[in-house]
Amino acid sequence: MKLTESEKAQEYKTAQEKAPWNGKEINKLRETLFLEAMNLQRAFVENSSQMRDQLDAFSKMMRGNLSSTQLDKYAASLFQGFALAVPVISSTFASIGSFLRYVGREDIGLVLADESGQAMPQAAAGVIWRCRRVIAVGDPLQIEPVVTIHDKTIEFLKNYYKQSAFIASKTTSVQSLADAANNYIGIRELDGTNFYVGSPLLVHGRCQKRIFDIANIIAYNETMIYNNTVDREESVCAWLDVKGQSQNKHFVLEQAKRILPIIKNEFIASWNKNGKSEIPSLFIISPFRNVKAGLASYYRDNDFLYHNICESNDVECKQNIKDWIRDNIGTIHTFQGKEADTVIICLGVDSGEKENGAVEWACGRPNILNVAVTRAKNNLYIVGDADKWASKPYFSTAYELCEKYTNINFFNY
Repeated sequence: MKLTESEKAQEYKTAQEKAPWNGKEINKLRETLFLEAMNLQRAFVENSSQMRDQLDAFSKMMRGNLSSTQLDKYAASLFQGFALAVPVISSTFASIGSFLRYVGREDIGLVLADESGQAMPQAAAGVIWRCRRVIAVGDPLQIEPVVTIHDKTIEFLKNYYKQSAFIASKTTSVQSLADAANNYIGIRELDGTNFYVGSPLLVHGRCQKRIFDIANIIAYNETMIYNNTVDREESVCAWLDVKGQSQNKHFVLEQAKRILPIIKNEFIASWNKNGKSEIPSLFIISPFRNVKAGLASYYRDNDFLYHNICESNDVECKQNIKDWIRDNIGTIHTFQGKEADTVIICLGVDSGEKENGAVEWACGRPNILNVAVTRAKNNLYIVGDADKWASKPYFSTAYELCEKYTNINFFNY
């Protein structure tokens, strides 16, 4: 029997939403087994007279109070004792060299490398050498590694060591290398170039449909499966066309002013929902550090928010606004892995010709817009000069899918 295109799409969706090795019954049994194993481990730790001495010796090792002879003989077993008491150990790649300096090759059973799409491969070399198995979890189409080495130096080293362009690329990450080494791979096309995908998780349940569609089109060739079980008809996906001259490189005051009523509405809605002054689930994200700094400074010193949200003597409310400004306004890198009910993307950039290079940089790959858009669960506002951004790669898709506004009269303020 030959399936229609619609039936093929449904089969694909069903296959991606299910895991043949999992189900409610077996998952419950797996959870029970895990809990019982942890209870057994805890009982051993609590009742072993030698565990206290083991952990004390581990502490001495970490402080550098053991001799080299003792380290050679006991380092691996001391770390195993620590792992018995603390089954899951969290660290950063930057700390591995000191934290695990006495741990030898393949002494660690399993490493889960989270957000590995933004990690340089060399940063993970030490921990990978020390483990028997590694699972890299990340997305090369979100935040990329930050590489400060000059392009000419990279090119020289690539030629000297006869490495491929893929290995030497600034955008190559732990995740992209793990994908290429995977036994089972897919191939995804981006801007006419094929690249490897390891074991993709294609079901997306965070964003509302139009927000999801932006990311799915610009970054994933429409291969993602929409699986948000709560569709909100009132959700917003809007582009606010705001022009202006930049101050302090990329920061546009007119855009900061246009965002004010959205912030006010979010604070008041959060207050009404929770019955008290609380910080709303709201991020303001920009591709540029100077825009982030300009927004934070403007809102911190602006009386509009304090006067329109707080009672004159409500100290807690005013402090909540200050805390929100400190924690919830940032660049793309600030919010990787996080989510909020509402996200405002403030693009900044002068409406003239002097900052065209900044626009071209932000539009060079889908990663920046993809990360920013997919932080939003329910509401997305993109604030920027449509004449500068709306025809550019990836941003043109966002502009097409968003409602367009040249003013802000649809807000109640």
